[in-house]
Amino acid sequence: MNVRGFFEFAPSPRGLRYVGDPTAPFSGFHTPSMRGLDEGRFYVILDTSWSRKHVASAKQWRQTIDQIFRSLDQDGIQNVIAPRSLEGAAGLRDKNVIYVNRSFDFIINSGLAARQAASEKEKPVVAVTGAVGKSSTTAMMSHAIRNVGQGLKVLHPGPTHNILVRAMAEMTTLPDYDAGVFELSGL
Repeated sequence: MNVRGFFEFAPSPRGLRYVGDPTAPFSGFHTPSMRGLDEGRFYVILDTSWSRKHVASAKQWRQTIDQIFRSLDQDGIQNVIAPRSLEGAAGLRDKNVIYVNRSFDFIINSGLAARQAASEKEKPVVAVTGAVGKSSTTAMMSHAIRNVGQGLKVLHPGPTHNILVRAMAEMTTLPDYDAGVFELSGL
């Protein structure tokens, strides 16, 4: 999917502004403490909408904005979600940037909007919670859907993305899949 495709279902909160190439690839959001940045993911520059827990685990919160901008350039990151207060910043020039007032809320609402879009197209989406057996259950469900549907594309992020915000960041890519199977364990 590309950015234009994402904005066909994404929420449009007050203050949202996109600057960049609408045909750039979109493959979800890179949230704090995720490892490796896949092509097409939008790297999140944290704002005050994130909880203390998220902030404490994020290296960028201990950096100046100039250090963050240097890291973006060093890592070749071209897609960013940033606070509106950074609009016009030199460090974001020539990048694809989604400017929002509250990035945490935007990611959650984008995941919910993708879930709604999947529902309207009758794509099955399953979420498994609980204390024991989530990984095994979601793996079996994902396998069953692929086999029954003879090669259906199933979005199954796996156990390392089972925190709510990460699951929602992954869920934003549902339009590229025939079904989704998620493991959820906490906020």
